[in-house]
Amino acid sequence: MRPRALGLSLLSLIAANALAFAESGARSAPADPLEFRAEVRLAGDAPILEALAGDATSARAYAIRASTELRTPALALPALARISASREAFEAEAALHQAAEIIYHLEEDFIARDELDRAPFQEAAEILHTISEDEALPIGWRVRAGLAALELRDRLGP
Repeated sequence: MRPRALGLSLLSLIAANALAFAESGARSAPADPLEFRAEVRLAGDAPILEALAGDATSARAYAIRASTELRTPALALPALARISASREAFEAEAALHQAAEIIYHLEEDFIARDELDRAPFQEAAEILHTISEDEALPIGWRVRAGLAALELRDRLGP
């Protein structure tokens, strides 16, 4: 194949991939953390929470990163716990990290203050505890999940 034809073939392949990515609704996050935070705050919590619950991998990856920037980050905890328990290694690790970050910044009265139902958070704590007992997982994940589960249970109270 001639160099020009090869170059045109590569360009058309790149353009097709870019078009497919754009049509899939996938987003790439801005590199600047403040710009990213402003973008998430402008979008609101609902689209991020929907993406966490959805099946689109690229949208879910964006939502995992955005979860700590939500107006009410605690709302993302049940979905992040479920993703953490999945076998998608990169997503599971990122979701576990974000869930732990959210849990560590929760206030004692977050359930009452935000008028939230306790059940999804108790379920999230159970999922995180289950992850901590899974001997097939790396020890770092297990420790982080165990500490996050204990912290969340402490925040939930009796």
